[in-house]
Amino acid sequence: MATVPTVPTFPAGTVVTSAALNSVIEAGEWLLGVDSGDRPSWVLQNTGGGSIAASASNVAIVWDTRVSDNDGVFPTVGQGAVTIQTPGLYTVDWSVPLAGNTTSTEIMAWLTVATTANNPYNPSTGYQIQATGQTGNGNCILTGGGMVGIWLYTGDTLSVRVTADSTALTYQTGGRRLPSFSGMWVSALWLLYRLHLLSLTARIRRSPS
Repeated sequence: MATVPTVPTFPAGTVVTSAALNSVIEAGEWLLGVDSGDRPSWVLQNTGGGSIAASASNVAIVWDTRVSDNDGVFPTVGQGAVTIQTPGLYTVDWSVPLAGNTTSTEIMAWLTVATTANNPYNPSTGYQIQATGQTGNGNCILTGGGMVGIWLYTGDTLSVRVTADSTALTYQTGGRRLPSFSGMWVSALWLLYRLHLLSLTARIRRSPS
């Protein structure tokens, strides 16, 4: 599991040691995403081959190989979604390489995000992002992700999903061309800011008019 550093406290009159100050620096770097040594992250693949059924609609890609997962977001292989454990800003990347066939085919893929009621930024919401598509009968690779971050909270889920027309498609699995899904925690600073705003709003509402 990824380790969240302990933020030290200093009662009034405390003589602060260099070790204590180093602990403050370590915690600050983790919150800001400067220290990347123990960031929550995962890398999943589909190595056993497989296919997308004809007329598939909003079907999650199943991941049969857990290359890495230091935060327990994917405890059981053979499923389609990761479940966030550490709140914060994440970046993700995914790829679905498909083999060609004799019939022109239309297929679309995207990332589905489902948040819980506890997400302070975007509660109880399901939405699709990073959509991409392809039409034809040759080999193709559908990809998404990059540097655009996603605000996530504990319990939120992510899955790569596809919709195809009436022709079944198979994954490319040769060499480096494997269906893959990876993600990395970037920073928790947004969460602290959001929680501060919520706390401030609550105090304003409680204040006498």
